[in-house]
Amino acid sequence: MIIKSGNAVLAFNDKGGLTSFSDREYDGFNPFKICVQGEGEGQFSEFTSANGYLSQTFDYLGAEEIDDYTSLCYQSPSLGLEVRVFVQPIADTGVFRIYSSLKNIGEKSVEINRFSSVFLTGFGGGITKKAPDITVHYFESCWQAEARYVKKSVKELGLTLASTHAMAKAFTILSQGAYTTGKYMPSMLVEGDGGIRFVFAECDGGWRIQLGHAASSIEHNAGWFIESDAISASDIGSALLLGAGESFTSPTVLAGFVEGGMDEAMEAITLARRVVYNGAVAPLMFNDYMNCIWCNVNEKITEKLAKKAASVGVEGYCIDSGWYKMDGGETFGVLGDWAPDDDRFGEGGVKGTVETIRSLGLVPGLWTELEVCSEGAAAYSFPDEYFILSNGKRVGDQTRVFFDFRNPAVCDYIEKCVRRIYDMGVRYIKNDFNAALRWITDAEAIRENQRAVIAFYARIRALFPDLYIENCGSGGLRSEYGMLKNFCVQSTSDQEIYYLYPPIVQGMLANILPEHAGVWAYPYPHLFDVRNDPSALDAEAERQADGRQTVFNMVSGIAGNLYLSGRIDRADEFNTMLISEGISLFKSLREFKANATPVYPNGFSDISDLGEFTTLGMISRDKKKLVLYFWRFEAESNEFKVPVGKWMKGDASVKRIYPAESNVSARVEGESVVISAGEDFSAAIFEVDFN
Repeated sequence: MIIKSGNAVLAFNDKGGLTSFSDREYDGFNPFKICVQGEGEGQFSEFTSANGYLSQTFDYLGAEEIDDYTSLCYQSPSLGLEVRVFVQPIADTGVFRIYSSLKNIGEKSVEINRFSSVFLTGFGGGITKKAPDITVHYFESCWQAEARYVKKSVKELGLTLASTHAMAKAFTILSQGAYTTGKYMPSMLVEGDGGIRFVFAECDGGWRIQLGHAASSIEHNAGWFIESDAISASDIGSALLLGAGESFTSPTVLAGFVEGGMDEAMEAITLARRVVYNGAVAPLMFNDYMNCIWCNVNEKITEKLAKKAASVGVEGYCIDSGWYKMDGGETFGVLGDWAPDDDRFGEGGVKGTVETIRSLGLVPGLWTELEVCSEGAAAYSFPDEYFILSNGKRVGDQTRVFFDFRNPAVCDYIEKCVRRIYDMGVRYIKNDFNAALRWITDAEAIRENQRAVIAFYARIRALFPDLYIENCGSGGLRSEYGMLKNFCVQSTSDQEIYYLYPPIVQGMLANILPEHAGVWAYPYPHLFDVRNDPSALDAEAERQADGRQTVFNMVSGIAGNLYLSGRIDRADEFNTMLISEGISLFKSLREFKANATPVYPNGFSDISDLGEFTTLGMISRDKKKLVLYFWRFEAESNEFKVPVGKWMKGDASVKRIYPAESNVSARVEGESVVISAGEDFSAAIFEVDFN
């Protein structure tokens, strides 16, 4: 049996074994891995899934078509388990949508120590003494340095033959707990053998993606494998006790193959995401937190900033933390009640300020952190069954404990909070998650709660279809589509230093849709460490005078889904014009960007070693138009070469489209665009047309 999507091919033999993933034929492996407590798991199976052979004992019962998926069914009567692997081609993108289900068809409970969404093998060649020419691309992540691109060969990863036995090692990336992208992004791309294979996983808690070789010996006709796991006791502390008749369904994985390299893979996965995750796109919002008023909010400063935001073309205004009871808390205050603190907002209270925002033609928004509760909140007095517990104690500390969304009463309570906000006239919520639900004694509680949280947000989306909701996890620490599929925009970072943002934009656009990637632009920043010093704003105004920092900020924001902050009320006429011009361009590019895909002509920049410059492109489907984002860092050179030959079929032309007036220019020279930029931290946007 063969399942195809574009040039991607999954070939199965008559025993249900996957024999080829867009490559020659290998010995077949069932396309899942499973470990069961009390059953043999194979030597070193905690290091590499290749050595866990229990899945190979399952009998293949055949395939059938179910709801546009091909469902492959496997059973083990002795274990009392049935596995189904569901595969759906996503048009001709070269991408498949895959997930697996596990059912206990026996009479006794079974403890599952590992279960995969998919185990893809059948590519890359047999095991050899010399490491093959295979490159692995993946993305590390941490707070304010999200989606940091890494590229290594399998040799650099230590994946080489060291004996006459099987390779006793694999390369693993993972995240534990509810910060699903707190350590790595759930994606891996494996380049070699004529193309690039990849997996991008949805998450519902901890996850694991692993690359290794499936051969049991040097003579074994097996290839490399990529596995995506949702259950892994050894790596993410998650096991599953499956009672008689009970079922478990894994998160979905987008997996595929394209000929070419990273740009071609980005085109395939971006187009596939638009099929699977297409939905509402957020309005262009101003948010008053980042490098702005830092929760020091009242009706006067809100009206002042909102008027300036409306004048430059912003579409909405979000009051961040501080609109509810703060109780002396400088940053987040009392979380969990979500009742307005009208004393801070004059005669009209918070609702009056919301109406002021609406009267300016802006979508009114408020910040929340709906999944947590602090000690000062009235909700903190709720019974313990309202909260996640570990050994009878609430998980967290005085600033945040975690609601247990498995409890229907919790969902009803939080829904009432959202409805109260909605009834105030709010139509945008920036929902944050600033403390991770960590690995606890009952690790499966994290997964169960995360699934309940995801279901709750789907419920809110259905109840309030005209309410825009942003997903934020201390920036981008929960930025994958298991969660994001219920939101209209994803915060990409809390990065406060403007010139460090381009590498984050690059990495994030490889992992989420450009139209979902919320990117801060904060001209006239009031920086966090001087937020209580009003005189710092005067010094900042002097630094902003030439407009370079404003342009750099705007270029970063326009590359994703722009949202604006900073003390723009302090902007002079020149910088105000630059902000307004950038917003106009952003709006004009929306339709183009919604159909274009990201490309990386100069590769990825690293936040710890920026280099002299970097670029990011958005290319049209017909490859005739490239919107090119350029940032210069600290550099000795004044000219920077951007290779575009792969898209040239004849002549090409280039023009700057932002800002209108600039010392940054570009010309076509051979198969490159050469950009001239004489000052550090310059930036611009160009349009390259291929005739």
